[in-house]
Amino acid sequence: MSLLRVAMFAAMAVLGSTRDCYVEDMHTKKSGLLTWSVVPTCKELILPRMKGLTKDQGVLAIVAELQKAGDKNAKLESIDLTGNGIGPEGARALASWLNVSTKLRAIELRGNPLGDEGVSELAYGLGNSLTLTTLGLTQTDASNDGAASLAASLRKTTALVALELSYNYIGESGAKTLADAIISNGMLRLTRFSIERNLPHSGLRPDIEDTARIEAHITKRVKQQQQQRRLHARGKESPEAKTSSKGYLALDEL
Repeated sequence: MSLLRVAMFAAMAVLGSTRDCYVEDMHTKKSGLLTWSVVPTCKELILPRMKGLTKDQGVLAIVAELQKAGDKNAKLESIDLTGNGIGPEGARALASWLNVSTKLRAIELRGNPLGDEGVSELAYGLGNSLTLTTLGLTQTDASNDGAASLAASLRKTTALVALELSYNYIGESGAKTLADAIISNGMLRLTRFSIERNLPHSGLRPDIEDTARIEAHITKRVKQQQQQRRLHARGKESPEAKTSSKGYLALDEL
């Protein structure tokens, strides 16, 4: 299990008891066929590598049920659709729900052929979401174009805490764009990021300097958060909290 998913499920456990929905929960007792009507009642939907589904069929059915229930009634906070052959169409559908959901916090899409088109659709949803904290895009056929779309959203989103992009085709330019975006957004809460083992179709691999910049920025962010928690426990306000109240962090502090 990836570090992202471990963190994702640990975070959900803290929130209290939830209804976990797995593949076996999606079958009717009589026919054994998949049924999607229970989807809106699930807080965690864990459906990796479902058999018998054609590409985007599963995610389209899931989103249709969520839209039917509406954001007010749908309970979904976390979804894991690892290895289901989801492409751009499915990503577009999931992004459409992300655009309106006020509860969705975690999306795991590891091992789905989203491509740059699908990743860009999700990136747009990420930019509009106030709740999404974890996004797993390992081995999703993303390259520099997908990285550029994610970077555009990373410049304005604040909620995201974890982003996984390992085992893709992101090259030097894509990594630089991501690094610049992450470092420029002083309000971004990102504390976990991975871009290991990317092998671009052409050009150079991600520059170690850019990955080091991201790691250094995240390390500093984590230390600032730890310091803020300690000071808060003592009833004091940290320098970071004072700076954040102005709505920005000075570049020389990053």
